[in-house]
Amino acid sequence: MLQEMTIAGGTCFGDSPLSVTDLEPASFFYGPNGSGKTTISRAFAGYGSLQLKPEWHDGAEMAVRVYNRDLVDQILRESNRIPGVFVLGENSVDAQNRLEQIEMPGGERDQAVDVHGRTRSSHEDAKNRQTEAKEALKTAAWKKYRTLVDEHTTLLPAFTGQRGVDRNRDMLVTRLLEREAPSESETLPELEDLLADATAVYDTGATTRTPLTEISEFQWSDQDGSALLEQKIAGSSQVSLSELVEKLGNEDWVQTGRQYLHDADGLCPFCQQKAPKDLAKQLEDMFDDRYTEQVDKLQRLAVAYSSWAQSVREATGGWSAESTAYLDEAAYQKALGSLNTTTGANEKGLEQKLRAPSEAVTVSTSSAPVDALNTVIREANAKIDAHNRLVESQKVAKPKLTEKCWTYLADVLLHEELSAYRRKSAGLQKGVEATAEKMGEASAAISALNDEVRDLQRSVESSQPVIDNINGLLRRSGFTSFHIVNSAELDDGYMLARNGVPLDEHSLSEGERTFIAFLYYYFRLNGRENTGASGKILAVIDDPISSLDSDVLFIVSALVRDLINRALSKTDHVAQVIVLTHNVYFHKEVTQVRHKDTGSGRCYHVIRKSLTEANVVEAHAENPVSTEYERLWSEVRRASQGEQMSIIGLENVLRRILENYFRIAGGIWEDQIVQYLDPAERPVLRSLFNWVNEGSHGVFENLHYSPSPTTQDMYLDVFRHVFDRSGHDAHYKMMMGSDLNRDVGGQPVQ
Repeated sequence: MLQEMTIAGGTCFGDSPLSVTDLEPASFFYGPNGSGKTTISRAFAGYGSLQLKPEWHDGAEMAVRVYNRDLVDQILRESNRIPGVFVLGENSVDAQNRLEQIEMPGGERDQAVDVHGRTRSSHEDAKNRQTEAKEALKTAAWKKYRTLVDEHTTLLPAFTGQRGVDRNRDMLVTRLLEREAPSESETLPELEDLLADATAVYDTGATTRTPLTEISEFQWSDQDGSALLEQKIAGSSQVSLSELVEKLGNEDWVQTGRQYLHDADGLCPFCQQKAPKDLAKQLEDMFDDRYTEQVDKLQRLAVAYSSWAQSVREATGGWSAESTAYLDEAAYQKALGSLNTTTGANEKGLEQKLRAPSEAVTVSTSSAPVDALNTVIREANAKIDAHNRLVESQKVAKPKLTEKCWTYLADVLLHEELSAYRRKSAGLQKGVEATAEKMGEASAAISALNDEVRDLQRSVESSQPVIDNINGLLRRSGFTSFHIVNSAELDDGYMLARNGVPLDEHSLSEGERTFIAFLYYYFRLNGRENTGASGKILAVIDDPISSLDSDVLFIVSALVRDLINRALSKTDHVAQVIVLTHNVYFHKEVTQVRHKDTGSGRCYHVIRKSLTEANVVEAHAENPVSTEYERLWSEVRRASQGEQMSIIGLENVLRRILENYFRIAGGIWEDQIVQYLDPAERPVLRSLFNWVNEGSHGVFENLHYSPSPTTQDMYLDVFRHVFDRSGHDAHYKMMMGSDLNRDVGGQPVQ
């Protein structure tokens, strides 16, 4: 049985889901149009975005069958045919008897369900005991694990990372139980050894570094031009001109000037006078092959030294930042600065020698600057080598150390706890497996019975009994010109017909469509097909009396009462009925408690409609709805208690009460009532009757009418005046209740 329900997505009930509790086999919901009744029925039918969350008694879910206006449209829309309806027929007595054996209370299916329930309970108990044992292990293991890593944080990396524990208690127990128990000969690790190794191994950010390249020295001895640096390079002394050049000491100037002799047009490039005829010959003899060869050696020396200096700059500039971080920065900058100073001085000396070969120059050939820089480089490389050895060892040592840490935790710290759990868990697991096997056998037995029931239903169910029953009810209801015939196109289907001629659904009135649809629904409830594992049905009926005359309303009420009585009997497959209506008479008919009936198994709800807030569902211990006339008075009582209401809605309620009580029932008109009032009160009373005549059927122009809270209080006072001054105050008191009397004219009404 459905005990509670929660419905989400119904805008009429606001943003929060609607929750209704304490439902009974017969549950009644009363509310005006637009209050949310169809929303509730559509939620049961799985309509659109509406979501129903049911709470079933003992988890026994029932099949839900919904009747509402959506079902009416569905039934009389499909090619003018009503879909086939299946019920238990009178054929195949043996099959029927077998169905009774299976489905009767305490029958084979109930017995199989009972066995399954007891087996499932045993299975859950076994699983719970195993879960409790594992939880106890989890608590103990986590406590000792946290103590270990909190006191010795260097060991924490062993338990983190891939498949690590970190703060996951379940993963801790999983990893511990994956390990095999240690053998007696196995040597267990010591905590001191683990701590010493962890300091060197668990540096997760370490990577190898590239060593720095040492600087090679410049080999002066390998260069022929080195010996010429301090020598004076001059031309041949055998030439007569040589004596003068040597005396003047301007060999380099003469060597440079002789380049211009051939382009001087017979003039001396040195004195701009006519050159002697043998000047060119003397200069050529003076600067012979020996001189040229010595200058070439100097040039090769300068090029080699410049290339070496450039290679030094490229080497020191190409080191990675990670590697240079190991340099002693102060010592490095000092050594590099010294080398750069020496290199720069030597390059200038070589340039000077090439410009003036006859002059002697001195360069530094010492290896000290290079040696000093290489010393700093070697110190950095020693640190890099140590780092790289540590990184290389991590790849091998880290998994080994991690395994030792887990061994220490499992086989030293938690040895007793794991041993006790493994022994206990083995026994519990046998119980879990045994009960699971029995539960599977019980489930298979239930499935076999359900399959047998479906086969038996197909063999005994037919649409003809339903057609006969509906046609019989149609004749008794006055619809003698309409009947239902078998469909020639659809097996177990039927069609509407008049005098044997199929009808188009649009030829039926709204009342006829509603009535026929409800009859279809009523007899469909007798079918057992698709009722689920429980074999029980929840019938949800939403306003089945729209546009029906009194005779048909009485028949529909009788059928609904029949369903309610079947649900209250607790022996029928229709196990629960939910009725939603706005019609007071229909509500009275279906909720009436018969003679000697205790009224148990029923619950009542009223859906309150609000213009400004979400609609609400109120639960009542007793039936809160009697007649439409009393409902109108209940609205007046609510307004008198200060509840905000629509002015037009309230005045319409007042109109209907006055019309029913004075005009229709009593034959009293306003002209007769006005004479009992003082002249000053008569305009107020006539304004209310003007509303009776005009306001309830139209809308006042703003010039003559503007509702306000004052207007509501005024009409409530005038409404009571009508009863008080006409001598019907006793009826007013009876309907309003003695604790809700209002002052009229400043004096309490007696």
